[in-house]
Amino acid sequence: IWKGLPLLFGLILFLILLPVLPVMAMRFMRKRRHKRFGIQLPEALELITRGLKAGHPVPVAIAMVAREMPDPIGTEFGVIADEVTYGSDLVSALNSLFDRVGHEDLPLFVTAVSIQTSSRS
Repeated sequence: IWKGLPLLFGLILFLILLPVLPVMAMRFMRKRRHKRFGIQLPEALELITRGLKAGHPVPVAIAMVAREMPDPIGTEFGVIADEVTYGSDLVSALNSLFDRVGHEDLPLFVTAVSIQTSSRS
């Protein structure tokens, strides 16, 4: 009777952990992606700055980030470029980026772009 007890205990533990493991894995992957996004953000902003100094409009500079930067920031800025291409407002697309990623530095970036685009028109 004692020989089957560790097997039964292991089975019960497995059944308890089975629904929790995917959630834990998703949280880990989300945190890692968020951290990598934060590490890449200064380089992306520098690339946007260089594009603006070269005379490109903001959407073109954002598309440059999408093409030239690796994942996750390249992918996220690619989504912004696609949203703007298909008719979305740039500030709305940037706000949706903040909703997706939630990085604490993005509201400042969105505000700066909003001021820049409103002062151009």
